[in-house]
Amino acid sequence: MCGPSNGGTFDTTPTTNLCSIGIASAVSGTGPWYWTCHNNQGLVVGSCSANKTVAPLSIKSNKNVCECDSDQISIRSSAMEYFANLSSPSNISNPIVRTVGARELNPGQSIILRSVVSDITGSKLTYYWSCTGGTISNVHELSPRYTAHVGANILKDNICTLVVKNSNGGITVRTVSIKIR
Repeated sequence: MCGPSNGGTFDTTPTTNLCSIGIASAVSGTGPWYWTCHNNQGLVVGSCSANKTVAPLSIKSNKNVCECDSDQISIRSSAMEYFANLSSPSNISNPIVRTVGARELNPGQSIILRSVVSDITGSKLTYYWSCTGGTISNVHELSPRYTAHVGANILKDNICTLVVKNSNGGITVRTVSIKIR
């Protein structure tokens, strides 16, 4: 049976308390880690795993751009275009996302939600954009165009939401405020 290390979170590969009953196999993976426990007859009596500690998020900002740096996934923005620089070294971590502050547009005006993506682990990343008060050219496109609505019932305060998922189950949601003048 799995020991106390099963389900734990560690900075390095766990080496103790792997099995409460039986003998532990070699630990595999780079976080998450996996091992099995075997009885004296060689039968598996437990399939176990532990997670890797995720590095904390740090924030830097200036008057034009708010950036939240991490060694995982990030989005960086400036001026009329939103730029994303995404990376995820840990295959279990949720994406970490940088977002820009509020934007102002005139009715009918467009901006590009431009993203540049990289992932050092090769994890597949997917994106989903949704916005109020306007339309998105393609919600699954990496760099869609947002166009503010025109008409009598224009919403003045709108939100664009970006959902970033990696192929290992990590997910992060961030929002950007867009005001229509």
